[in-house]
Amino acid sequence: AQKHYHRRQTETYFILACDENARIELDDEVFPVKVGTCILIPPGVPHRGLGTMTIVNVVIPKFDPADEHFD
Repeated sequence: AQKHYHRRQTETYFILACDENARIELDDEVFPVKVGTCILIPPGVPHRGLGTMTIVNVVIPKFDPADEHFD
């Protein structure tokens, strides 16, 4: 995924499956993830997934592609 952020939306990633090298980048820091990891991403935090993973993504308010920013 390309690094991006949202001005209004909060995202919660729940990792269902991933490869052993899967990671998430949040504000230029990289963190390993594993099955069962849950990550809350508030508005304004640049982020992206690295590696192969299957997630459930809960977005509040409802996902709006116009609120995806790539500075």
